[in-house]
Amino acid sequence: MRKIKNNFRVCLFITMLIIHSCSGNAICINIAQKKIISKSGNIISFEIEDNNYTYTFHLKDNVRSQTIIDLTNITLNNDLLENYPGAGIKPFYLEPNKLYAFSNHTNGDAGSGVVKFYTDSLGNLHSLDNRVCE
Repeated sequence: MRKIKNNFRVCLFITMLIIHSCSGNAICINIAQKKIISKSGNIISFEIEDNNYTYTFHLKDNVRSQTIIDLTNITLNNDLLENYPGAGIKPFYLEPNKLYAFSNHTNGDAGSGVVKFYTDSLGNLHSLDNRVCE
């Protein structure tokens, strides 16, 4: 009986690892709400590139999980780790008339989930790759 319990625990553990490793970094954008939404779990580590900089973010230690990133208030749940090129850290804000690429790198075993969008002169978002959330 004890051997069966141990085998069951091992099988359960392996199954959980397989399920976790199958998750990806798929994301989409909600244009109206200015939010990035995960299609496959948490968003923990991500980058945002604009015309001039690449901003690297990571989920804050006191936040357990997030599946939605509010582009108008990114630092609510995330720390800005660095940005390139340049010295020091420049805060991230959506600016009018800019191109952006949001890359989700949370699951290192999967390819990055990328959404490309731009802002018009009024600051409204527009998708460049049709990855708009329903």
